[in-house]
Amino acid sequence: MKQEVVAIIIQFEKIRLDYKEIYFKNNLSDKKFDGQFINHVDKTIIFLNLNLQNFADNLLNKQIFDRILPTDSINDYNSVLQNYYTQTKSSFIYNFVSIVENYFRNIYSVIFPNNKTRQITITKILKDIFNYFGIAENDEWNALSILLKIRNTIHNNGYYCSKNEMINYKSYIITFINGQPHTAAHFEILADILVDIKNLFLIIHSKIKI
Repeated sequence: MKQEVVAIIIQFEKIRLDYKEIYFKNNLSDKKFDGQFINHVDKTIIFLNLNLQNFADNLLNKQIFDRILPTDSINDYNSVLQNYYTQTKSSFIYNFVSIVENYFRNIYSVIFPNNKTRQITITKILKDIFNYFGIAENDEWNALSILLKIRNTIHNNGYYCSKNEMINYKSYIITFINGQPHTAAHFEILADILVDIKNLFLIIHSKIKI
């Protein structure tokens, strides 16, 4: 498992550096919400990778693990280990969605200044933004839809609580079934989502002055 975790860290570090490159190439500032968005994504990926590195270097070693939290059996150890891994991923998703939602609500306030943004659902906000900029509802739209649905399942202890839906995304066929656990929060899918949201940021940034 250690090799798998290290591969995830390398993949997400590359994505993080791609986000930071956007920040510097476009002379963004942390005083404006586009620069804040990039910097918040940067920090969130850093925290994810630090947690995963700790998982790979320390927690996967039971002797080191037991110095922190002694476990009576391998089963107990593996159970706590799996929970730590899942919680690390869930925390990343939750934080990332908050950053993404805040960014799009800020965009919405710029292009529709007379609307009360906080009273509008994020789905409608995204729909209006895509329509306003003439962005097709393709991979970027699906990436956001999947991300929001995953976040909602976290609120419901991992279970999906809306209408059944199947989404074709990249090479994946992702299904959300009411009352069932979701299966979409693989790191490979999350990495693709991060890249598509980065691409969407660039599209919007090229069309709007903030």
